[in-house]
Amino acid sequence: MCCLAASSIGLCTNAIGVFYTPVAKSLKVLKGTFAMHATLSTLATALTSLKMSKVIKKYFYKEVLLIGVILSSGATWLMSYSTSVYLFYILGILRGIGVGIYGMVSITVVITNWFDKKHGLATSLALSFSGLSGAIFSPLLSS
Repeated sequence: MCCLAASSIGLCTNAIGVFYTPVAKSLKVLKGTFAMHATLSTLATALTSLKMSKVIKKYFYKEVLLIGVILSSGATWLMSYSTSVYLFYILGILRGIGVGIYGMVSITVVITNWFDKKHGLATSLALSFSGLSGAIFSPLLSS
């Protein structure tokens, strides 16, 4: 769960700001125009998260996670080939949906099922890895 928090929240949300300047220059748009894709991604994550507890209970957990990881990773990979800010917006939304599928709700549901006592502590510990990965990978990705 620590690795899920690090990848879904830490890398996809906390470390994304390092790409604003170089990508905005490459696309010849303002940083704020490019940053809108992150806003759309976060909004998609929030909206997807609203429905995830029901989806996790209804379908096989590993398949749901795999769909989220493939969607998020695929959208991020396709961003590396994108030459349009509007395509970044669409891919940001797809990445946000993927993060919503395998992110916050999935982590808390699994931890709540694993721990009868102190699941709040376990959740806090796992989600702290999102900040840790953001702090570690932001300078690495900047360089």
